[in-house]
Amino acid sequence: MFDAFSEYLQSQGRAPATIKGYRADLAAFSRWFEQSGGEALEPQSEAFVGAVTPSDIREYKQFLMTNKKASPATVNRHLAAIRAWIAWARANGLMDYNPANGIKDVEQQKLAP
Repeated sequence: MFDAFSEYLQSQGRAPATIKGYRADLAAFSRWFEQSGGEALEPQSEAFVGAVTPSDIREYKQFLMTNKKASPATVNRHLAAIRAWIAWARANGLMDYNPANGIKDVEQQKLAP
C-alpha cells in the first residue's frame, strides 16, 4: 500500500525527495500513534487508515511542537504528509471522511525583506 501511496504522490507531481520525506513523516506518525496508546499498525495498512481521528492529528501536532521542539516548518511538513496520505486514502475508497479537516498549519514568522 505504501508503494501505491508513492505512485499517487508521483502522479500529483511530487518530487522524489518529497515522497521520501512524506513516507518518513508517516512512519514517525505511525510510531507516535502506537506509543500514545494506539494499535501497532503500519501506515500502509487499511486498519491504520481507519483508526486515525482528528484528535490523533491534533495531539501529534502538539507533540511535535512541545516534545520534539520541531520548527513550524517541520510541523507543517508532517501535517502536509498526513493530509496527502488522507487524500490518497480517500481517493482509493479507504476513508470516507477527512480527519485532518480543520487542523491548521502552525504560523511561521515572516522574515522582513
